[in-house]
Amino acid sequence: MGVWPERAIDHLLGKPLLPAHPEGQGQYSMTKYWPILPHPYQAFVDPGKKCLDVRQGLAKTQEVILSFWAGDGETPTFERKWWSKSLVPVRGHLDPQYVGSTSALGPLIPRDAKQFEKSEQMFSESFRWLDLHIDRLKCYGKFDYGDFKYFTASTNYMCHPGTKWGDMGEMPREGYWNNNERDTLLGLLLYYFRTGDTASWERCRIVARHLLDVDLRHHPHWGMWTHSYGHCYVALGEGGEPDHSWLLGLLVWAGVSGDPVAWDWVLPCGERLRDVKRDFTRADARTGSVFLHMMCQFYLYTGDGKFLEAALPAIAAFLKLQKANGSWPAYMGNEEASTIEGFVEHAIMALVDYYTIRPQKDILQSIDKAIDYVFSDSKNPSVDGETMLALYGLAILAEKTGDKRYAEIAGKALENLYAAQSHARGSLGEGDLMSAWGINNSEKVAGTGRPPQFLEQTRPLVPGGLLAYAQCALAIVARATGPSKVKN
Repeated sequence: MGVWPERAIDHLLGKPLLPAHPEGQGQYSMTKYWPILPHPYQAFVDPGKKCLDVRQGLAKTQEVILSFWAGDGETPTFERKWWSKSLVPVRGHLDPQYVGSTSALGPLIPRDAKQFEKSEQMFSESFRWLDLHIDRLKCYGKFDYGDFKYFTASTNYMCHPGTKWGDMGEMPREGYWNNNERDTLLGLLLYYFRTGDTASWERCRIVARHLLDVDLRHHPHWGMWTHSYGHCYVALGEGGEPDHSWLLGLLVWAGVSGDPVAWDWVLPCGERLRDVKRDFTRADARTGSVFLHMMCQFYLYTGDGKFLEAALPAIAAFLKLQKANGSWPAYMGNEEASTIEGFVEHAIMALVDYYTIRPQKDILQSIDKAIDYVFSDSKNPSVDGETMLALYGLAILAEKTGDKRYAEIAGKALENLYAAQSHARGSLGEGDLMSAWGINNSEKVAGTGRPPQFLEQTRPLVPGGLLAYAQCALAIVARATGPSKVKN
């Protein structure tokens, strides 16, 4: 793949490059501190061929714009017209009121800042985070435009004894990209259809393009890549793992865009995911939840009963391993970690999907127990970075059952999420509720020769998740409190 502009190759070759196999042939293993975080261009540059040598499995389609009427002397004029978008057809936008009336995208209402001032501010600031951070974090170029920087970890992040990579002693990843975790594309699409905001449509286009071209693995199998710096420069997994297969936004995009290529690329991701053989009693609860969520959504989009059949082992695992307090062990049947609870909101999201398709009394009872666990104080529910997934469950259940209790809890949770969100205009963490800076575990790095562990900075996880999974909750709150006064 050629580098554009061509003069960029000399600039790249003047940089210190991290070799593709720093330890020779074979599986890459991070055993030394490499003080280089490779930009995607540097990660793929081939000094000999003077081009980008991308790994097989990335599509990276490119647009070539031809002017059939402009001579060499008029090229600058043509380019000015192109970049000013004067040559681009004017796009029509659907009336948000009409979109909500169809229920095609689930429970949605048009933006109503007068009736729901705080919730709408929360959603607009979530969009603002995504809109600004492409520029703030310099997410430009063929490989990262349309993605969002997740965060940059120091070399000893989660590498102390008892943590995720404690046995390795060193962080094996050179940084993270979002790769659509919590379905940022879905959130942007729902925000666009609720608001008619043309800026959000432009973000939808570039995010969808990036997901299809870079974040989906095309060869030798299909699936969504997990986080990786330099977009899969170092193989961290085979791609398509269930815990990171947030594909609903791409399913929506395939329908919204009408692009048959998008559908032809997304469907095999679901089919491969369906055929993954996994013992969900031994997997973590997030893996089972996202898998179940996707199997239900692919069934709804295709009508193929094989997707629901594939979901049954995950359903059985959740019903079997739910604890008396309504939670699940984060690592399900792993006895060594049986006391750790987690991913309950993920499970609510997924079980509600299945219940709306195949209502079963035992599944509803399980969901209600989990809701009581997450929102133990229904009058003043505690919230965190995963609450929006439970809000999705509340919204869909309220529509399915008509039980107003779900809408009441959702309304209180939305209020508390707004209160927890950063509203500091112009700050890097604006729109986030998990942003933090500084160092952690500083006393544990003494004598190691490594820098202190970074805190989590600010990530697209919360803004994207709020837009993808909490906007539907506002619709059921609106229906419970009376009709919206928004006419158009």
